[in-house]
Amino acid sequence: GIIPERIMVGADFAWLFQPDPKDRIWARIFWENLGVDLSRPLVGVNVVNERWAGLNEVKDAIAMALDHIIRESAVQVAFLCNETRDGAYFDFAAAREVTAMMKEESYIVPNHYFTPSQMVALLSHCSLTVSQRYHFTVLSILAGTPCFSFARGQKMEGLLEEFGEAPVGTMDSCD
Repeated sequence: GIIPERIMVGADFAWLFQPDPKDRIWARIFWENLGVDLSRPLVGVNVVNERWAGLNEVKDAIAMALDHIIRESAVQVAFLCNETRDGAYFDFAAAREVTAMMKEESYIVPNHYFTPSQMVALLSHCSLTVSQRYHFTVLSILAGTPCFSFARGQKMEGLLEEFGEAPVGTMDSCD
């Protein structure tokens, strides 16, 4: 019932983004300064709290899965924040909660704002990523890094459907 003149169609501008190739050198140095050995596989992880703060079943499943692949495949795991605000509601707190549940060593990337080009460069050094955020998934794709994503809302479900990918879980359930 809306007149056509009032309808506007938009796309996520992240898809038009072109990373700066020089940032890949910066990212290598960044990872090495953090203590990551880039000769070994690296898994980049983004977890969120938001309205799911305090619901630890999914976080525990993520921690157990990451511990398992670290032991079985000798990979390294690093948590990155897509939302850099401080507080229990945001990514850094969620990353600390998951790492506290893990038995194996992992890294938490400092909670700084990275430009999109820097984030793509950081993710380009990962062998794969695990994502609970739409833009972390998009930036992983732009980095050429395989991404396992959670269905967290309609936007993420639509993205996964568009790529013919099944989610690895939801924010309420993960096996």
